[in-house]
Amino acid sequence: MAAADYSQMELRILAHLSQEEILLEAYRQGEDVHALTAKLLLDKTTISSEERHLGKVINFGVIYGMGAHRFARETGVGYGQAKLFLDRYRDRYPKVFGYLQRMEQEAIAQGYVTTILGRRRYVEFQSDSLQAFRGQDPSTVDLSQVKLRNIDAGILRAAANAPIQGSSADIIKIAMVQLAEQLQPYEARLLLQVHDELVFELPPEEWEELRPKIQQTMEQAVNLSIPLKVDISAGANWMDSK
Repeated sequence: MAAADYSQMELRILAHLSQEEILLEAYRQGEDVHALTAKLLLDKTTISSEERHLGKVINFGVIYGMGAHRFARETGVGYGQAKLFLDRYRDRYPKVFGYLQRMEQEAIAQGYVTTILGRRRYVEFQSDSLQAFRGQDPSTVDLSQVKLRNIDAGILRAAANAPIQGSSADIIKIAMVQLAEQLQPYEARLLLQVHDELVFELPPEEWEELRPKIQQTMEQAVNLSIPLKVDISAGANWMDSK
């Protein structure tokens, strides 16, 4: 059995969509992005594993609209420090927040957002103040003046996240289609998808030949401005292959 997992898929997609230069260059150079973020937030040149964890939490948390309260809960820091970290993140990665804001504006004005491959995620808001913007130029939507019901605040966060998660789904499905065709001459079969991971069942004698083919196919499924990276390994069962 083999498992092939896209490394930091959603964060790579966010870097591509936002075109945040610091993240793009880090991925192109193969740097540890979580460590880089921690160093930027803490203004340090070397960090501990615990400090790297802060960078990891905030890197992925921003994708889901994480606020200071949640960041404080997940990392154990105080609320004031959590808010400071988020403010610093915004200063260090302004294009990330600029992109997320544009997606919120598009969701409000258009009623949908799109993935890298053009799939649409439609949204319906309850607040009258949001419905009044429908059909306008997204850039004219002033988010600071928008009054949201609680349910609409959640919908808006989901809308900003949808192109990231949706693009992730697009990429792995393209890889699955391509792999299904490539595996036809072999006994190996694609068994299942688990989030950004594909699990294969294959005889041991096919492993050495198929390993580079699986990895290359997944990494080249879609061309982004930064490389996709896939970690792949094999074992007697799924647990051993991780």
